[in-house]
Order: sequence, then C-alpha cells, then structure tokens
Amino acid sequence: MGALYSWIISRGTRPVNFTVACRSNYSTVKSSGFTIDSFLFGPGQFRPQRVIHDTTALACPNDPAKSIIEYDFVFVCTKASGKVDFPAHIITPGKTAIVIFQNGINVEVPYKEAFPSNPVISAVLYVICGQPEPGKIVHVGNVDLVKLGLYPDLPGGEPTHPSLQLLIDLLQGGGCNACAVPHIQSDRWHKTVGWSGCWNVLCAVSGLDTHSFLASSPEAREAVRILSQELATVAQRALGVVCADGQLASEGEGEGKVPKELLELWGDGEAIVERNIKMAEMTVPVTPSMLQDARKGVEMEVEALCGEVVRVGKRLGVETPVLKYVSFC
Repeated sequence: MGALYSWIISRGTRPVNFTVACRSNYSTVKSSGFTIDSFLFGPGQFRPQRVIHDTTALACPNDPAKSIIEYDFVFVCTKASGKVDFPAHIITPGKTAIVIFQNGINVEVPYKEAFPSNPVISAVLYVICGQPEPGKIVHVGNVDLVKLGLYPDLPGGEPTHPSLQLLIDLLQGGGCNACAVPHIQSDRWHKTVGWSGCWNVLCAVSGLDTHSFLASSPEAREAVRILSQELATVAQRALGVVCADGQLASEGEGEGKVPKELLELWGDGEAIVERNIKMAEMTVPVTPSMLQDARKGVEMEVEALCGEVVRVGKRLGVETPVLKYVSFC
C-alpha cells in the first residue's frame, strides 16, 4: 500500500521527496526501486529519493552529524501492532501529520496518545494489491478509493484541516480517487464488517480466496452471514446507532443522537450482511492479507482485525462467539 500510493503521489505535478523504510525488500528497492503493475494506472517505476532499512536511520537531533529533516507526513503502512514503531524525533510537534494506512479498529489510538499536538489522519483504503516478490507491486481490479478523516472526528463532523486537504490534493493529483469524509470511524467499521474482519478471517481459516470460499460448500454463505452479523452488531453499538436496549438511536446531533447518514448506513443489519456477499461476488477473486500472511508463515493482524472487535464488543455487552474463538484459539 505504501509503495502504491507513494508512486501515485509521485505521478502528480507537485514535487515530493520520499523517504521509504523497507525491510525484507530493502536491497531490491535500494538498487532498483519499485516496479508497479496496475490495472487502473498502467505500468510504472517508483524510485524514492531515499531508501532506509530501519526508521532508526532517520535524522536524529542527538547526532550533529545528521541533518534534521522536518517531514510533512509520516505514513504508517506496516501491520497494525498496537504501538508506535518509529522514533519520536521524526515527528515535528504541531506540524507532521501521521497518516494511518492500516486496517482495523482503534489503530489510531497509540499515535494520538504519543503525539497529541499532531494531526492524525485515518485512511480507509479500498484497493486490491500485493507484493508477489520483493519490489514488485501488483494492483489488480478496478477498485481505487481512499477515504480520509481526522482522528478523532471533529465536532460537527467537519473533516477540514490543512494537512488533510494537502494529502487529498496530492493523491488526486496522481489520479487517485481520494476524498475526505466526516465520520471516518463509520468508514473504518464499514470496511471491518464488510471486508477486513469478515473475509480476512474466513479466507485465512479456510485457506481459500473469496470466490473459492463461496463455492466451497452450500453452508459458505451462511458462514458469511453469521460472522457479518456479529461484526455489524458490534459496529452498530460502537457507533451509537443502536442503543443498549437494542433500539435505534434518534436522528440528529448531540448526546443520544446520531447523524442521518449513519442511521441510513447502519440501521438495517440484514442489508449490511447481504452487501458482504454481493461485494465479494462482484469483485475479482481476492486473496486477503491474512491469508497471504498465513501462506507465507508470517504474523497475521489478528489483534487489530479480530481481537479489538472482541474487546469493544465485551465493553459494550455484545457477544462475539465466532470472533472470540478465532482470536484466542
């Protein structure tokens, strides 16, 4: 994701300097950059101005031999770990915007706690891409949508901030379908319910891509419905759409009320469930990130995609037996 969207930004007319931290693909990217194969944007090559193996190699104010660089943005594109995994000195207080390119719920919390004076921009990405080999990025399908909002949501739902607008301008300048939304947490939950927490889990435990899973058994669709409903119920409570007594909240602003658009999106749990199946059928067969990680034998994002939903559900009194089993078995 980080390589794809950095390349997209670099396609615009505004000059941007990139420092990219790479791990297993460091040697390839250092020598040759990224090779991009995108269904929507075509082939391309992205050569960051600077490639480092670890964020500790970035400018350090305690070392006079290194120049101090003030970054406008720091993009967090690693797996969600629940902690800040870059040195604090790369963040200029009050200036550097931290952009969270991660799936999951409450992934913004550690960054806002660590840097309370800095804008934290939460990004919900709808795109299908992977790195089949070091330095090669493949973007498949015709999906390209990035929704952005400040964390936490501003009072009244106004998604305005200079850093947020600049980021949208940069992404749109490269041809990306990017937009600001007033309730980014609703969009985070929407992706968790409709994709990250549902299909990631089902495909990882079955070892099948989305289409293969649906075709695997007459009970496959029922499995999607059960897990989707569990996720949707937690989301409805977390967003305040459904009250503790099980009744829909009132429309409006203020305590005990929710905006009309949230009620329209989240009020019908059954419709949410059906959308999950239809969306998977309409797209190309997808191998979600958790299944890719499982096949590689590397750590999966179980905590961010499953464990956190279970904890939110427990706090709100919502049972999550399926996710609880997947998260802690």
